[in-house]
Amino acid sequence: IAINMKWSQVNSASLKAAITGGALLVSAVLPHGGVDGLKLCPWFHLSGHQCPFCGMTRAFVAITHFDLSAAIDFNPGSPLIYGAFIYIFEHQYLLFEGEKMTLNHQIENCISVG
Repeated sequence: IAINMKWSQVNSASLKAAITGGALLVSAVLPHGGVDGLKLCPWFHLSGHQCPFCGMTRAFVAITHFDLSAAIDFNPGSPLIYGAFIYIFEHQYLLFEGEKMTLNHQIENCISVG
């Protein structure tokens, strides 16, 4: 079965939930301490200087594994960004579920009327 879906059909709530939820899920899967040497930042590799988000991946992993002090060492702003990701994920998920409920209700109305 082929599904032809255009980007305009993907609602922003599901896209935001996928991005934030994906980041949170990856931080739970990665082993704490196993990513401490990673330098994923393209800005760091191009310029040799850290950007404001350098250390964020390592910090997310540390927070997910309940090591707040290590997370703050990796990036002092990480608890704020992590909290924002949780808030955005939860909010977008609830919006997505609400849209699904509305669609199901519309379908049920069409079936009961028809």
